[in-house]
Amino acid sequence: MEIRAYDPTSTEETEVLRELAVALDIDVRKQVGEAVAVPGEAWFQHTLKESVDWIFLAWEETKPVGFIAGKISEHVQTYWHICKLYVCPEFRWQWYSSKLIEYVECEFRKFGMKHITISAYAKNELANTVYRKKGFEVMKYTYVKRL
Repeated sequence: MEIRAYDPTSTEETEVLRELAVALDIDVRKQVGEAVAVPGEAWFQHTLKESVDWIFLAWEETKPVGFIAGKISEHVQTYWHICKLYVCPEFRWQWYSSKLIEYVECEFRKFGMKHITISAYAKNELANTVYRKKGFEVMKYTYVKRL
């Protein structure tokens, strides 16, 4: 697997990232029971290109495996937050999520980052299992009540 920084000047990489981001959004909506609709360009621009500081794409030869994206905390400059982590269904259960997390851990240690945070829905058992195995600890709970 090759992991490399997303190149926003690459039309091919932007298209791949858009497809992966849409797939992630659809997966999440299914997990939480929301209506599924394909997000438009404005969602893509805001969600990924404007609200994160970095994006890495993972490839298996020429096939996209997934991506990881995040930002440095606005409040504590040594905290780095993973905003998005997605692995294509055909590559799940093959350690790709772990490899993406390990890659960014290594990269960001070089910049003096001391902590990494990530969020997951309680119903996302796969993600929660991966994060616990990678050494993440539960820091807080968020409760939701439908009105």
